[in-house]
Amino acid sequence: MTAGSAATASAAREPLFTAFDWGWLLAGALNVVVALIQVFAPDLPDGQWVAPSGIPGRAVGNLRLPNQLRSLLQWSCIAVVALTELRRLKLRWAMLSMAAFVFAVVLTASRTGLVSVLLLGLWSLVDRRLSIPTRAAAGRTADGPAAVSPGARRAACMARER
Repeated sequence: MTAGSAATASAAREPLFTAFDWGWLLAGALNVVVALIQVFAPDLPDGQWVAPSGIPGRAVGNLRLPNQLRSLLQWSCIAVVALTELRRLKLRWAMLSMAAFVFAVVLTASRTGLVSVLLLGLWSLVDRRLSIPTRAAAGRTADGPAAVSPGARRAACMARER
């Protein structure tokens, strides 16, 4: 907070904000890996680097709280929007990151996750300050849960049966 407050009055504002966004993107990417392991390779987690899921077929993150994981992934999506707007992240990487984050949100089976993804899509429709490529990347997330959800659940069920 202090660094952010001090940076608003200086030239260091944009580099600090960019570093903050890259941190969210990295945290999101690492947690996508955790979610994939918890759902598709549930026997792999040893509790050292990846916590086993207490809910079979559902990604819960290392804190074992699916809504906490969903929140982290949502902030990662917002960081992707910011990095794309700042032209620090290419559009193809932005779309790939968004798709991965939304897929991981679907794996959490969080009802608030669905709402948050839909709100992100709505934001891309309403906020005219966002560039068209950024709006396209964020807007594509809104149809992600509908497109991914049945396949993700089927794959999770098959992984659980192994």
